This record gives sequence, structure tokens and C-alpha cells, in this order.
Amino acid sequence: EDPINKIKTTISKFFPNYEISETKENHRNYASCTIRRHTKGKSIPLHKDNVSYEGVEYQVSKINKQLSCVLHLQETEKGGNLSIYNKQWEKKLEKHREVEFGYNPIVKRNTTVDTIKPELGDLVIINPNYLHEVNKIQGNSDRVTLGIFFGIEEKTKKIFSWA
Repeated sequence: EDPINKIKTTISKFFPNYEISETKENHRNYASCTIRRHTKGKSIPLHKDNVSYEGVEYQVSKINKQLSCVLHLQETEKGGNLSIYNKQWEKKLEKHREVEFGYNPIVKRNTTVDTIKPELGDLVIINPNYLHEVNKIQGNSDRVTLGIFFGIEEKTKKIFSWA
């Protein structure tokens, strides 16, 4: 089965009265998903996925309720764990923004964390406003994921997907 449709079917179970559609802007479709390959020695710094702040030029930034979904297609022998912090992004954190990507680790100080080791086939769904990171990939196999974002509009009972 097509993994994108399977993810959409999973999301629709949580929102049975909503219609899911792909997102268009300026008569062009957004990508349906993003495939990411993280190789040995790489990590994903502390960040958030919500596009409401830095993506203001895009229509999806105006959708207040969003979900971030990541399907794990291949896992590493060691490392690549996902840590989700009990800290939501707020504008004042921007002063700790790193030049390349993400936030200085100081923002997670004194914050509780949940860490998971995703396995092949796991679908991780998070609130993209929470800060999260992936620790260093170790071993010979890469970490490969398929990512999709969803925006939920309660007023219209529509869910938009994009990558």
C-alpha cells in the first residue's frame, strides 16, 4: 500500500468528519511528502516543525492546528533516537536561534523529555510546536524517513497535507 495514503487514512481515523486534501498555493501543489536520509555521524538539532512563524509567506502558516508525521522506513543500528521536550515554541525563543538551523540547547534546560527509538514502520505523530531533536546516527545503516505535515481547520472540517 502507498505509505502516503496509509498515513492519511490513519489521520482520518482521528478526524472522522473531516476531508483530507493536498495543499495548493498559486495553482501549484505542495509536495506530498519529504524523504530524508540521515547518514552516520549526522543528527538533527533541536527545532520545531510548525511553519506559523518563519513561513509567513505561505498559506499553510495561517493554519493554527498542525501535526507533524514521520514514517520510519529504515533505522540505524544505534542512535537516531527522537527526543521530544515538554516545551512549546514561543517567539521569545528566537533569540536562541542558531544560524544554520534549530535552537541553542540552552532552551531545553530544566525541561522534561521523552525519548523514543523508532523502529521500522513506526509512524510518529507529534505536535510540531514542541521542541524536538534526533541524536547522532551511529552504525552503518542510514536513518530514512518519510515526512508529511497536516493542518487542521475546524471551521471548514478540512485537513490539508503538505511537505
